[in-house]
Amino acid sequence: MALSKLPLSEFQRQTRLKQWFHFDAAYSMDILRSYAQSVEVQVKTSITEYHARRKDWEDELTELLQSEPHPEEPDFEHAGLKGHVKDLEDVFEEYFPSLQRSSALAAIYSAFENELNRLCDLVQSAVGSGLRFQDLNGNGVERARNYLIKVGGFDLSAGEREWNAITKIREVRNCFVHADGIVKEGDRTITAYTKETTLLTLHRKKLELQEGFLEEVISALLRYCEVLARAAAARFSDGNL
Repeated sequence: MALSKLPLSEFQRQTRLKQWFHFDAAYSMDILRSYAQSVEVQVKTSITEYHARRKDWEDELTELLQSEPHPEEPDFEHAGLKGHVKDLEDVFEEYFPSLQRSSALAAIYSAFENELNRLCDLVQSAVGSGLRFQDLNGNGVERARNYLIKVGGFDLSAGEREWNAITKIREVRNCFVHADGIVKEGDRTITAYTKETTLLTLHRKKLELQEGFLEEVISALLRYCEVLARAAAARFSDGNL
């Protein structure tokens, strides 16, 4: 029998669980932070290229005005889009950056959910339960959290502040995924969130993610992973086995 196929002892299963943060979660958060930084580089590059093209266009327009008394303003064209310069300014300076960041937010949140599901699998193995996290009602990170509490016996009462941060991030993510960033009338959670940080703004009922928001999200996710790691260490300490 191959060594990889040998069943793990109870001690080995619990050791893998307690190492989840350092070998899985923390490393994943480092990768996500690097990804978020690369997204911001792409955003800045796109805006810089737009400004360079706009300057060329303005120089062309100046030459045209000098040669013709009342010329029609030519369409501005950049990156395959053509239209009035003001309309494309909104596209390249506001819409595209927010679109890139919201897409990244969805990917980052999905990776976080996968890490929690991975932790649930480790917990199932450590406690020897026949109940999988998929067997619980609900979905996403909330289902994973419920599994860790109900099946894993995690005490997460000390992490309520960190969990509240996760729920606000989830609301923002859902708003972009399900409503294209349009905030529903009377949505107090997201509206309040926009007042807590300058990195999340609301313009004509539409959310816009500013530079730095993704890194703030990753920091919040990391803090909650730390909460889970402490709970795992307490749950599977020698006195609680």
